[in-house]
Amino acid sequence: MKNNFLFADIGNTNIDFLFQKGEEYLPQKILSTKKEELIHYLDSLGFVKECYISSVDRVACECLISCLKEKEIPYQVIDSNVIKEFAANNGYVIENADILGADLFCDALCRDTDKGLIVVDLGTANKILYLDSKKRLNGGCIFPGITFFPETLHMSTDLLGLYSLERAPKLVSLDTSECISSGAINGIAALIAGMVNQIKKEYECPDALVVLTGGNGYLIKDVLPRFGLEDFETDINAVHEGLARTFGFTNYLSMKQEIKTEEKR
Repeated sequence: MKNNFLFADIGNTNIDFLFQKGEEYLPQKILSTKKEELIHYLDSLGFVKECYISSVDRVACECLISCLKEKEIPYQVIDSNVIKEFAANNGYVIENADILGADLFCDALCRDTDKGLIVVDLGTANKILYLDSKKRLNGGCIFPGITFFPETLHMSTDLLGLYSLERAPKLVSLDTSECISSGAINGIAALIAGMVNQIKKEYECPDALVVLTGGNGYLIKDVLPRFGLEDFETDINAVHEGLARTFGFTNYLSMKQEIKTEEKR
């Protein structure tokens, strides 16, 4: 039988699946946590040798596991013990392994570099993490996701309606919708660029590799250079790569897929 493996990144709002069918990786499949939807997806895949799971949502993880058990698909889940074992066996220093989110752990493994690694992961929550050249996870920062800006403003103000984000907004505008889009997109881009450049300065890692990932990376990718961040990679599958590497897949970089800016996945 073919080596068909399934990689599941369970976030706060969706489950992002990456399916390895033989030697080929199919594009990400993004699903809700509805059991009938998950069962239908698993049925569509045919034979699955094993599923590997990174999760930051306990309920969604339990739902997926129940589906895997129903379909008799073996699975492994990243937990603190898995993190500690991988770190010990591969020279990583992760002092907060007991509380570290599986997605952040996977982000930290998406590249093996001696220059240091800064990962910007833009999803329901935005995260920036820094791994130094000696494979020590120094930590990171967390701030609200881009797409929550219009809803938060609408709920907290009297005059601002619920607007959709506009792509590539002007820095300043007389139009309310574009003003909100600028605050969300240009504001977050400026924050990211400033944080990344300051990390490089304070931690003396000017050549650290910067990787942009996450489902909302497409909103920011082309805006970052405006604010002084030009040297970075984009990779929508960073978490899946770290997940695969955790469980011994040496070809994890073959999952790499650049973030497209034309449209959302």
